[in-house]
Order: sequence, then C-alpha cells, then structure tokens
Amino acid sequence: MVVFGVWLGASQGFRFGDAWLVLGLVGFAVCFVLVAGYLGPATVRLRQLIAHRGADDPAVAAGVRRVLAGSRIDLAVLVAIMLDMVVKPGA
Repeated sequence: MVVFGVWLGASQGFRFGDAWLVLGLVGFAVCFVLVAGYLGPATVRLRQLIAHRGADDPAVAAGVRRVLAGSRIDLAVLVAIMLDMVVKPGA
C-alpha cells in the first residue's frame, strides 16, 4: 500500500517534501510502531492471560481496556491520515 502511494505520488508530480505527504508518512509510521510494538504483543499476552485465568478475571478486563485504548489511538491516527490525504494541507 505504501509502495503504491509513493508510486502514485511520484507519477502525479507531487514532491515528497510537501507537508501533507510528510504527515501521511509519519502517521503511517506511528500506526506501524503502535501495532507492531504494543498492540500485537499486548494481544498475545492477553490471550495467554485469558487461557490461564479465564475471561472473567479483573486483570483480563484491565488488559482489554488497555488494548482497546491503543486501538482507539490507532484508529484516530488512521482517520487523521485519511483527512490529511483528502484535504492536502499546504498543497
């Protein structure tokens, strides 16, 4: 997806120093780091906790709340990227 976006931007004559392109790429990097660095491992730990303690344990509920909070942050960044790509500030 990123490769296609870079190719499309280059073929349309956009410069990669444009603010909206930089914001989009930074947003993508933030989402990647959030999912790979936190949400993925936290989900694996949560599955193990559920298998060990059961779904009704308070620690499981706290883990679910943390994963959902991280997911909401990821979703907010993705929506910001989408708005950035549609509005193209500074272009």
